[in-house]
Amino acid sequence: MKKRIALLAAALCLLLSLTGCGKLKDLNESSITLKDNGSIEVVMYESFDKPYYSEDELMNAVNAEVTAYNGEHGDGKIKVGDHKLENGVMMLTMTFKDVETYNNYMPEKIYVGTLGSCVSAGYDLNRSLVVVGKDGKTVGKEKLADMSSKKVIIVNEGVNVRCPSKVTYYSQGMEYVDKQTVKASAPGCYFVVYK
Repeated sequence: MKKRIALLAAALCLLLSLTGCGKLKDLNESSITLKDNGSIEVVMYESFDKPYYSEDELMNAVNAEVTAYNGEHGDGKIKVGDHKLENGVMMLTMTFKDVETYNNYMPEKIYVGTLGSCVSAGYDLNRSLVVVGKDGKTVGKEKLADMSSKKVIIVNEGVNVRCPSKVTYYSQGMEYVDKQTVKASAPGCYFVVYK
């Protein structure tokens, strides 16, 4: 029994640490959605193709970990949403009250703020961002420095990023999906500027 619990705990850690890291190519795509109220919704997909995995056991482990986190940091900081284990793929939705909660819980960190404040947080503006709707035109460090009040989300993993409003610039190496969503297919440092 202890071995099984340890295996489930390891599987949960794997689910959380591998989300969107480029190893899920043939699976559905993980996403991070920044909501208007500052909360973060994450949809994660991970392969659990061994016959000994049970959705109930996996969800019991997830719920126990989230309950423990909320007990220590404040009720309602993390909510577990939809989940499904189908054809060997586990889909799990989680909502984090704010960026701080997300960064405390998840292995990959994100930054949400302004271009000006991201420099103070240690991010470098020495990069090129694609201008939405301008056929591949890019802007660089000088232009980005002039846009210090613009909102930005910075991610370090291959994941779909959905913003609460229109995306205006995004890092090279990302793909434009729709007016609020861009996609990073591989790990890296990606900037998404939005209105």
